[in-house]
Amino acid sequence: MKVLFKYLRLLSLSTSGALLLCIVFAANPEIAEGTITGKIFWFHFSILLLAFSVLFMEATVKKSNFTFSLPDGLLLLFIVLILFTYDRELDPQPERLLFAGQIGTLWFMLRAVLQTHSELRLFFMSILICTGIFEAIWGMGHLYGSPSTAHPLLRADGLLFNPTPFSGYLAIILPVCLNLALRFRNCDKMAWWEARTMVFYLAVFAIAIIMIALPGGMSRPAWLAAGASCCWVFFLRKSGWELLKKRVIRHNKSVIFSCVILFLIISLLPTLGGIFHPDQSANRMLMWNVTTKAILNQPVTGTGMGGFPALFAQTQADYFASGKASDTELAAAGCPKFAYNDYLQMGLEFGVAGLLLFALWIGFCLYYGLKNKQVGATGAILALSLFSMYSYPLQLPSFWILLIFFSAMCVTRPESIQKSSPKNCPHIGAFAALVACILFFGQRSYYEPYKEWKTLRTLGQKDEQKVAAQGYMCLYPHLSHKIEFLQEGARCFLQCRQYSDAIVWSRRAIRLSANPEFYYILAESHQQLGLYKQAEKYLLQCLHILPEQIETYYRLTKLYAETNYYHPEKLRLAAHSVLTKKPVVNSKTTIQMKEEVYQLLREQSF
Repeated sequence: MKVLFKYLRLLSLSTSGALLLCIVFAANPEIAEGTITGKIFWFHFSILLLAFSVLFMEATVKKSNFTFSLPDGLLLLFIVLILFTYDRELDPQPERLLFAGQIGTLWFMLRAVLQTHSELRLFFMSILICTGIFEAIWGMGHLYGSPSTAHPLLRADGLLFNPTPFSGYLAIILPVCLNLALRFRNCDKMAWWEARTMVFYLAVFAIAIIMIALPGGMSRPAWLAAGASCCWVFFLRKSGWELLKKRVIRHNKSVIFSCVILFLIISLLPTLGGIFHPDQSANRMLMWNVTTKAILNQPVTGTGMGGFPALFAQTQADYFASGKASDTELAAAGCPKFAYNDYLQMGLEFGVAGLLLFALWIGFCLYYGLKNKQVGATGAILALSLFSMYSYPLQLPSFWILLIFFSAMCVTRPESIQKSSPKNCPHIGAFAALVACILFFGQRSYYEPYKEWKTLRTLGQKDEQKVAAQGYMCLYPHLSHKIEFLQEGARCFLQCRQYSDAIVWSRRAIRLSANPEFYYILAESHQQLGLYKQAEKYLLQCLHILPEQIETYYRLTKLYAETNYYHPEKLRLAAHSVLTKKPVVNSKTTIQMKEEVYQLLREQSF
């Protein structure tokens, strides 16, 4: 009976774990935002299966040897800080808050699973390598001539390929492949039926495929992450942890000095890029500069989860108003969703305390990984940490799953039998599984609204705006935190001449995002209601955030040309800005706006 229970445990745990690791391929075309939101729903479903598997494991194992460690406490404190700083009145990201809670339960369940069945480590690593292989092949189809293939890391509904997360995912899997290839390099190459040999060939094949696909993404952060992490894995495999520790102790001052220099070099790489390629790097340098200023404004508490876009826009407007911004920064201004540096975004949303907790958690996970000789997992965490300095992987669910899996492998001792300790928490896995089940039922109410939202998009494309407007109003209580939903609804109300509703929705939206589209909707709605002063106020607010936005000057020109709000001097200044400012991309829309303003000036006899 014990053997049967063991095989059943391994079957259920391996299946649910594999489903979690395949989240990168999850997408649901039946719901709106099906690529990202589909991954969230897939995650909740998979973690429910894992929770049942963990409960079965806890019921059939006499005593769990789970030992509480420092990373466990740091992660708990980080999640508590997220809950404490969350703005419940605004409620900007309720689904992401549930996701954070589920990440905590996943951590403790994985710790309990790996402690009881350490043989699952190699299985999970093999599944990750397989996802990297399919990801590379899928990505190469987009990069080298097969754009019709639907890729799992696409934007929105899978219409546009985004190579940045694609490259980052491959960069994280590459050191895992290298570690297993080096670990099993002495296997019997002809005995392909042996597990060691199969894993070796799988890792070598994955390295070859990733090395072909990775350059095509043209992501320098991914190249840096892949190169540094592979060097780390190769060095540890050649030297070993014990030799490395002796060298660190013997040359501690030199090691500290070298680490500081290396950190400064990595941190200053974007600055060097800005020196040699100022036009290409101006936007990102401006984002980091403004985000740093925003952190200094609220260094302790932060804004809470989801507060980045609004505070970023406010800080950017204040920075431009101070007159310290250069012409290059003014031209490069935008309203990003992410800071393109996860550490800066964490510092802004969770304060310096939250950033410090997260950094300590990563640091101690790496320390335990070295101590437990988990070379591949530490290499993957290092790659993800470096990639996070220049991109936004921790804003996507797939990368959080990778981080939790690799960190749990680092912290959990490989041995299946642990000595008794006062730190033992025998039922922590069962408790985490029960919490995961509760959180699963907390997110069930979101699926149907997303499905109905997809239907409303179809109605909007068929010019059924009045029917769609009623549907948007019904879904507002469930999806009022989604910027895209508010934007589509406000546009629909504007087309249906429901200006009051468009104003209410847009005011809600500008508390969550600084997308200029909402300011335009507010201005047009007030203009249609005859409230010209309010319309001008919102357009000027948009100019404070994006001073070089030609469309804003175009709308101001049209506003000042109104018979009931005619201002010839303001009209001339706004029209001059439309005609003289140079856009980053000279699109057909920009050319049409310039021609229309030129014609308007001729009619006004300027």
